[in-house]
Amino acid sequence: MVEAIRPLVSANATVVTPTVSMAGEDFATFQQQIPGVFAFIGSNGAPDAADWHDPHFIGLDETLPVGIQYFVDAAHGLSTFAAK
Repeated sequence: MVEAIRPLVSANATVVTPTVSMAGEDFATFQQQIPGVFAFIGSNGAPDAADWHDPHFIGLDETLPVGIQYFVDAAHGLSTFAAK
């Protein structure tokens, strides 16, 4: 799935391979039933910004178009992939 969406997503976003993390996440359990792609979409570029699950987290409105464009591009990539 990553290879199907990477070309389109890369046109509007920087695609990086994340570093290994010990963070807990249930997404892998979901992927045992349905294939998927986990995407980290940055929402605050400040070095000292609070992380997602921090009570002091502030999502910036100007980052919403980036996330929306990611999902639009991914949907187009997957629809093209499924048509093959």
